[in-house]
Amino acid sequence: MLKNFRIIIATIALILALLNLFANFSMLLPFVFILLSIMFILFGIDEIKERQKTKAFVYFLGSAFILYVGVSSLLS
Repeated sequence: MLKNFRIIIATIALILALLNLFANFSMLLPFVFILLSIMFILFGIDEIKERQKTKAFVYFLGSAFILYVGVSSLLS
């Protein structure tokens, strides 16, 4: 279930990133960051299930930073 959700989010993020790159829609970049942070949260959940707490902590920390960047660029 998480793997399918992760693939769907990655596909949407890739499409938005390509639109940003080729069509120069810079307003889509914060949404790419938010989707990337959701992917990192899902990676962290998978690592917790595999009992690798250190990797999960790194994923959650990275997700928090990327989410902060995405939300702050969305609000500015």
